This record gives sequence, C-alpha cells and structure tokens, in this order.
Amino acid sequence: MLYVSAYGGSVKAAPSTPSVTVLVQVENGSTASKKPVNRLLFGNNIEWIQHGDGLLLPGSLVLDPNLVNRLLELGPTVIRYPGGAFADTFHWQAAMGPLQNRGMIENSITRLLEPADFGPAEFLQLNQLTGAIPLITANVVTGDAVEAASWVTATNIDRIRSVTGEFLPRVPFWEVGNEPYLTGERPDLALSAGEFAARVNIFIPAMRAADPSIQVGVPLEGDRMAQFLPAPDNLFNANVLAALTVQPDYFAVHNAYLPAYFGTVPPLTDVYLQAIAGAWLVNQDLDAVRTQVDARFPTQRIPFALTEYNALFTLDNSLSDGYIASFTSALYVADLLMMLAQRDDILMADFWSLLDNGYFGAIDDAGRKRPVFAVLSAFSKIWHGNILPTHASGPTFDAPAATGAGAFPGAAGLPTVTSLAIRDAGTLRVILVNKDPDQQLPAHIQLAAPAPINNLTSREYYRADVFETFLAGNNGLDWQPASVSQAGGGIDLTLKAHSIRIVEFTIPSPADSGPKVPCVGCDTLIHAPFPETGAWYNPDQSGSGISLEIQGGKLVGFYYGYDAQGRPEWQLFNGMLIRSQQQGVQWELETPLLQFKNGSCTGCEYQPPEDPVQGATIKLEFLQRNYLRLTIGDNSSQFYVPIIYGSTGRRYFSEQTPYVFPEYGADFVLITKPNSNPPEPWKWKSRITPVSKGHVAQGGPDVGKLVYETWWLSPPPGPDVFAKLIECELEAESGQPGCILFLDNKEYVMPIANMSDSRFFGEAADGSTVEGYRLSYD
Repeated sequence: MLYVSAYGGSVKAAPSTPSVTVLVQVENGSTASKKPVNRLLFGNNIEWIQHGDGLLLPGSLVLDPNLVNRLLELGPTVIRYPGGAFADTFHWQAAMGPLQNRGMIENSITRLLEPADFGPAEFLQLNQLTGAIPLITANVVTGDAVEAASWVTATNIDRIRSVTGEFLPRVPFWEVGNEPYLTGERPDLALSAGEFAARVNIFIPAMRAADPSIQVGVPLEGDRMAQFLPAPDNLFNANVLAALTVQPDYFAVHNAYLPAYFGTVPPLTDVYLQAIAGAWLVNQDLDAVRTQVDARFPTQRIPFALTEYNALFTLDNSLSDGYIASFTSALYVADLLMMLAQRDDILMADFWSLLDNGYFGAIDDAGRKRPVFAVLSAFSKIWHGNILPTHASGPTFDAPAATGAGAFPGAAGLPTVTSLAIRDAGTLRVILVNKDPDQQLPAHIQLAAPAPINNLTSREYYRADVFETFLAGNNGLDWQPASVSQAGGGIDLTLKAHSIRIVEFTIPSPADSGPKVPCVGCDTLIHAPFPETGAWYNPDQSGSGISLEIQGGKLVGFYYGYDAQGRPEWQLFNGMLIRSQQQGVQWELETPLLQFKNGSCTGCEYQPPEDPVQGATIKLEFLQRNYLRLTIGDNSSQFYVPIIYGSTGRRYFSEQTPYVFPEYGADFVLITKPNSNPPEPWKWKSRITPVSKGHVAQGGPDVGKLVYETWWLSPPPGPDVFAKLIECELEAESGQPGCILFLDNKEYVMPIANMSDSRFFGEAADGSTVEGYRLSYD
C-alpha cells in the first residue's frame, strides 16, 4: 500500500491541523482489483471549416508540417470530425477528390458557403500521421441514412486512399448526430426527441449493414444543473431512450463544459471555485444519465463517450471568454481526466479542440501552446499501466451556487487535494492537484510495505495568475522540476497553491524475460511500420504465446497458455493500435483479456459461448516491427518475437542478442516510397528480385559482416549484376548489431527486428522507405 498525506490550509475555514491522506493500494501479484488506464481519454476534435481549423497550407490539401509536429507532441489518441455543430450541414461526397473538383458546404453557424478542402481523406491522413483513432459524426440533421452508410462503405470497405495511393485508416467509431437537442442559434436544425430517435433507428442499422464491426454512438443531453437547461424538452433523454428500437454501442454526452455562465458572471473567487469543482459535477451528472441508460438497457452496461469537453465560462465576446485559455482551464481538465480515469463506464473523452477555435484550441492559430496543452501532452505520455485504487480524506472546500443563469448548483465538502496513482510495472506515478487558491500544502508519500525507492523525480505545473488569458502562446508556461526528497522511508514534497504535481519513482520488480534486441539507429527513424501478424512467443519460455492479426490498425489476438493448475487456457484481446508517445515504442495497446466458456465442442451441436468475462489487462508495446514487450497485469514484462518456422534462421550475433536472422533464398517484391511533400506517387518503384541466404563475408571490405545479396537485372544486353542488398555488422560505438539496406544508391537504416521471415523494412535519412515482401521459398 502507498499512502499520500498532506498538511496545510483549506479554501474554507479548517481545523487548526488540517491534513489530507490519500491511500493508494499497491499489491504485487494481484490483478483482480487493477483497472487498466484508458488511453482513449486523450481524444480530441477537429472541424472541416476554415481549412481544417487552419491545419491545411493555404490553397492546398497539404497538412502544415509544423502544426502536425505540434499535434504529435500533444499525443491525441482519438480525433473526432467533421464537427461539432458543423457536422449538421456537412456532406462528405462534396469534400472528395482533387481540390478543384470539390464543392462548397454551408457553415452551420455563419450560414455562408465554404470550400470543402479539409475532407475525409485529409482527416484520415491526419490520423495516420498522429496514430490517432478516427471518429466520424454522421449528419443526422440535413443528411440521411443512405449518405451515412455510403460514408462507412467508402472508408471501411472500399477504402479511401491518399494522393500517393496508400489506403488510409478505417474508421471504427461513428456517431449519429452531434447535439440534436440544441435549438438556440439554428432552430431549423434542431430535432425533437421523437424525430431524432426515429432517425437513429434508421441510421444505425444502415451503417452496421455497411460494416458490422463499427461502434456507433448516440448523443444524449447533459448539463441539467441549476437554471441551465440546454434542451427545451427536459425529458429529452427519457423520450429518446424510450423510442430507441436499436441498441447503440455507446452514448455521447457533452456535460463537461463548465462552469458555463449564461448571465451574470460571479466574482473571480467564485468562478475559480465553481470551475475547480467541475469534475465533481460532471461525475454527478454521469451518474444521473447512467441511471436512465441502465433502466432502458438493463442487461448491458453501455459506456459513455465525452466527445466534447473543456472548461467554458462565457461565449458573449466579453473578457471572461478568455478564461477558456487560462491556467484555471488546465486545472479543470487535469482534475476531470483524473476523475474519468477512475470510472468504469467511460469509452473515451475528446477535448474541444485541437487547433485555434477561438479560445478553445490546445494550440492557437499560430501553433503556440495554450495552458491545457501541457496537461494533455504530459498526461498522455505517462498514462500507461494500471490505475491503483485511491482514497482521499482531509481538508475540504465549498463552491457556491452560480448566480443568475449558470450551470453550477453549488457543492460543499469537496476534497482540496485530488489524486490519481498509476503503476506501470515497476514504475509508480502519483498525480496530485492542490485546488487551494492561496495556500501551499506540505505532503508526504509513504509506502506501507517498506521497499527501496529509486529514480525519484518530481515536476509541477503552476502559474501565479490563474485567469491570465493566453493569446500569445505558452509564454514559458510548462512543467518545471520540483523539489522532492526521501525521508523516513517515504517522500516529502510541498504542493504549491493551485498546482499540479507528478511524482515518479520505481520500486524493485521481477526482471524482464525474453530476448533483448538492440535497435541501432532507431533514434533517427520517423516511420512506424505495422507489426508482423502471426504467432509470437518468448523463446526463453516456449509453450505459450500469442497469435496476432492486424487489419486497418485494429489488432485481434489470442493468448494461449496455462492457468495456475497447469490447465490449458486461451483468452482473446482486441483494440485499435495507438501510435505511441513513449521513447523507443512504435505502437501500443492496453486492453482486458476476455475469457470465454461453455461454447461448442468440435463436432457438437453449435451453441454460442457465454458473454466474456474481463480478466487481467494485457499491455502490448511494439518496440519494432518484430519485437514486442508484453505485460499481463502487474506481472513482469516479457519480450516476444515472431516464430520463424518457414525457413531456417541463425543467431549471427549471439553474444549481443539471441535474435534469429532469417535465411531468405527467395524472390521478393521490393517497394520504395519517397518521402516528399507534396507526395509524388509517380516516383514509387516496385520490382521483383531474388535475395540470397545470409552469409558471413570471408574477405574484402565486408569481412566478418552478415551479407544478403541480390541480382540486379541490367537492361539488355548487359549482364546480371551481383550486388550486396543487406549488410549487418556490430556498430562501432555501441557494439550492437545493426543493418543497412542498399538500394538505388541510397542507404536505408534497418533495425534487425525489422527483418522477419516474410518481410523487411528500412528507412533512409530523408524519410524514404523500402519494404520487401517474400514471394516464394527456395
């Protein structure tokens, strides 16, 4: 167990010796009580209007590389499109094809026509570059089910291609409509609850018929607090739920725009307290909607997706509009994410929004970071492992009710310090938010079971003026190292007023097992090829393993092994691969193992298995194409590699790594792709050529090197040319093996784990790539 205690003042009158105690359970070997982190909490939004919120370079379909780099730093795991409200007038076919052939689409707010330049292809290219999972909102207001189903078909069945001819990602998540309950600015676009439900009953079957694998969500109304009622019909949820004849995969709610003033703005002291109490209010509203949904669909716990959220103060062109881009918003978002992480019914959360968008964008229109950027990017990078149960007690504060037209009803006795603890194998991270506007709090973290604390670091996020509006970027606003020390077998620190603190340290854990595979030159690589499909295992512990299949970025796998009594068992796992923000990791997936029973035996009359039971969490981190770090629950990690059985292999560098180098001796298709902007598809090349088995050169400049050779066929009447294709050797500085692929007078770096029995992949210094696909066996 891990205890966190803090001592100090409170926002309201407090006892003479107030204290905060946070209890965090840390139990080795037990996975039943562990909750995997939800990586999909770091979703985001982008709109089709104004050239994709300014993401396109002027007059083109090219994504601004500087903004894309900013988004890579932000680390979104889901991106939603084409609105918000702008989805209600968006017709996807008008935004396809060459720029000069595209149509004009109505901006639902201004009612003016805008060029449809940031279309589905550009959106999916953004997801491909960032590794985010795409979410599309279908037009349920001015569109129809045929249009929505055809969009599903185009993206997931026929597939949309980039201008270079590549298949762009499939779209696993869809949403039927945005906020059909709002009537304010466009009453002509509002739908009654009955009409909306009737359309949903037609849309969802049509979309599922196009692709049964998709998950489709339906918006419900939230924010039914105090005097603020976004829906004119306060029975919107009840009427929609009663009229649904189909079961959605999730319900989308926008109940986290807080504190939301639509009248007199309270004094700043009240504004701060109401904003920082916002996560508590969202939790209350989710519980209320949960009761409604469970009553209608009692046999299955349908999750929620907060497909839009952010701090919201006013939208009336007053000074308080700018509070959205203040440090108070960053505190609110941090606290909200920590709350959502501990619920068991959240599918995803999508911040509003990526770019510009008035004060809402995490990045402003010049690409500069706003305060919330630091929270989203830092949390995304450390959000790995399992959420550990926490309990806090101590000083509390009261948040007064909003006066006039506001969304906050008032709250009392809320904790001054909130916390979240995450364990990632042997690494522990504790996040603390001190909501006290004025007082710092001395704190102490203590491990109940004594253990060595290693690699202790701490950083804080703080700004003296919590309502300063950031129009000119981050202005130096970022995480800073913070003082922390070990004392009495624990950790001492002091929390600044209105600040966020991350404390990270390691405790001993069992050593990883499996092959260690170096990656010479990987620090300079930008591309992340999808992992190999097929059977993977830990050569040090053969007899169990996993089988993987990857299609369109979605991974489906089976774990096969044995239970504690030695009985064979298998478990299924699946989910979308996410482009990792971790150093040295290309793709990652964390998801529960699903356990099945009572299905059909071979040759027996068919009976479906019972609904699966969620087991421990499996975490897959693909370090290279053919190199995986696998962790189940809180157990130690294992390194996996694909099984080579179609051809023999050798451990050419056995002193450095047991990795097996394949012996090819086969025809391969080689495909080279230039890294140009804009892309130049006519420069792609493909050819078929034989590749030799690997051999160690005995003489000449290549003596001692592992070499794979090929025969280049010169134009007639020239002779065949015998040439080196792949060369592997020990790198001089590190002493580790790495490979270079030679092609067309260019050198491609190829980590050894990019060589499998059937494929190899290399990347040149300019970002060009070459990939080889086996055609035969000799």
